[in-house]
Amino acid sequence: MYCVLRAGQLDDEYRRKLHDVDRAAGTQCPHRILPSGSCARSDNDQPHGVGGGERHYLDTFGRVRALVFGHFGEFNDGLLGLANDISVSIAHQHHRKLGFKSKEGGLARAKAGVMRRLSMTALRSTARHVLRGLAIVGPSCIHQRNAREAARRAHLDAFGANRGAPWRDPTNGG
Repeated sequence: MYCVLRAGQLDDEYRRKLHDVDRAAGTQCPHRILPSGSCARSDNDQPHGVGGGERHYLDTFGRVRALVFGHFGEFNDGLLGLANDISVSIAHQHHRKLGFKSKEGGLARAKAGVMRRLSMTALRSTARHVLRGLAIVGPSCIHQRNAREAARRAHLDAFGANRGAPWRDPTNGG
């Protein structure tokens, strides 16, 4: 759920950062500047000034489409739309090599190839994420915890339950 919310904020965040850079470069804006260097967005109802960097971004790239996939192979609408656009382009360019007379005939085969590649990329990324997470919660952490627990028990065996532990106050009984 967080990924979907984050995906919706991505383009606005890029534009905000470009606006702050443009403003630092001298673009006029009717809003005040915060101590962090960012433009105050809600101090009045006037529109923000659009500088060269933000205008170039909008003219060249348009809105950023966030591509999101989940642990179980689900894709968001932006990623499915991109896969469809790529499939149409591949079918238009390579339908003869794929063994079809028209691009409409090669569309299904092109889409299957694109979806297979996207699925493998998503699975590799998910596996990489899980394997990197094992360093945080995996066997090595279990061994470290067991070693700490053994050291704590040895300390309690040597000094007793209420003596020698710096986090305990012996004046109040433990």
